[in-house]
Amino acid sequence: MAEQIPTNIQEQLSIDYFDLFTKSGWVVSDQKYRKLLVDSFGRNGLFPFATNFPRTEKGRKDKETWRASFDKQTLALQNYMALRRFPNSGWVWSRGDGMMGFLNNIAMTRCGVSGSLDSWNPMDIVAVQSSMEQTIKDEIEKDVIDGVDKDINKDLLNGIMIKYIKGLALLPISLKKINDNERGAYEESDNLKSASAKKKHKLDLEYSAVQCDLEWSTHENEWQNAQEISFLMTQKSSVTRAGVVISVQARAFSGSDSREKPQHSLAQQGAGAMLGKAPVGELDDYVTSFGVKKVLSPKEHPQIPNKGGEWKQSQKNYWIALQKKLEGLEINGKKINFNNPGSYGVGGKLITSGFEAALNSACAADQMDLRTRKQQRKSGSRLTAKLWGIEWLWRYYQMSRKGTWEGFTNRMIKASKKELSDSGPFVKIVGEQGRTRGQRKLRMQQLINDNPNVKPIYDPKLKNKKGEIPLTKMIPKNIVGYESDDPEWNKLLADT
Repeated sequence: MAEQIPTNIQEQLSIDYFDLFTKSGWVVSDQKYRKLLVDSFGRNGLFPFATNFPRTEKGRKDKETWRASFDKQTLALQNYMALRRFPNSGWVWSRGDGMMGFLNNIAMTRCGVSGSLDSWNPMDIVAVQSSMEQTIKDEIEKDVIDGVDKDINKDLLNGIMIKYIKGLALLPISLKKINDNERGAYEESDNLKSASAKKKHKLDLEYSAVQCDLEWSTHENEWQNAQEISFLMTQKSSVTRAGVVISVQARAFSGSDSREKPQHSLAQQGAGAMLGKAPVGELDDYVTSFGVKKVLSPKEHPQIPNKGGEWKQSQKNYWIALQKKLEGLEINGKKINFNNPGSYGVGGKLITSGFEAALNSACAADQMDLRTRKQQRKSGSRLTAKLWGIEWLWRYYQMSRKGTWEGFTNRMIKASKKELSDSGPFVKIVGEQGRTRGQRKLRMQQLINDNPNVKPIYDPKLKNKKGEIPLTKMIPKNIVGYESDDPEWNKLLADT
């Protein structure tokens, strides 16, 4: 039984929703909406709920969450298109083929984008005005040509896309599932934002201590509590935005290769959780720009033997010394949490304490090519990913010591979200947890201050004998309504 809808089907369902609602001017009759639900989730639909979800309370909730997610995505897109004044009709939608296939092909063949296309642009679907599709393709074919420097070509491609997005003829969209406790929201990639919007979306983060479990279980053949290096980045709720919690993990992903190349993975609290993996090269470039050596992969590191090779004592000594040095250091004012390093047996019973004991047990498991008891992944992958992470702890410390920790973490976020300077433009449809009533009032007050056309209506009961409301009473909690001659006001009101 499925709890998740396959990505390709999610994308097609979003297209079906968006196509129907845009063609209908966002006003869809009950009959058309029921047909959409049947075509999407009915017995012969694209993803039949009856055969893909169990007939349990959880199954019922999962179905409702998914159905509501597509509704919220549609509302978020409507708010975005209305605010930017995109036309409702005339759109041609694609995923993998059509305009999206054309853009991806140009990026790969002429702009040097290799590997995952997501590294350039995380768009899942693309909408284009039918009357402008050939015009856009012709301009790209003319300007982005073979034989030109690929970075220049990438800049040209991005620039043309930005021009037609702002010209209301092109819409590359990144999609995220929206959870029960979230509303649909949108966010433009940085290269589409105005200066004020960039300032509004700038994160003001607080950081947890970094977690690095060094308790090796000889029974499970892996680290006892957590396989990754991890920490949290938190932005508290404020007047202008909802709170954000981002989890960072440095880890291996498949575990099928004992010398797998790990990566930093970022996830944001909510249903559309994954922000993405930060490309290793981007973080390497950042730390080396400050005179810090890049972290070598497990296959390249001289202090990690080749697969099946014997661990030399000199190699072990390198890691023991590095971990000992890190024990007394702080990253952004907080010491690293290594738990209780040691080698542990059945039931989590301590055999021998200390990182050296844990390392000896882990190296022995790697040399014997053991697998983890539960997931049957290579124990060597668990070990070498952790050692790779310990190397990154030293880079974290260096970034903190040099006063560039926030710059480093922001680089990590932008890299994972594909929002670096050479990334392609896109609009993300995502979930956002709502603000409290008090925060909404403060947000409205800020909008009023920013827009002189908007006037607050204060509780008339506060009027004095002269029929006036004292200035001391003109505060957000006493606002009962708003009035404005600005035609965009109702849209702003709905979006707060």
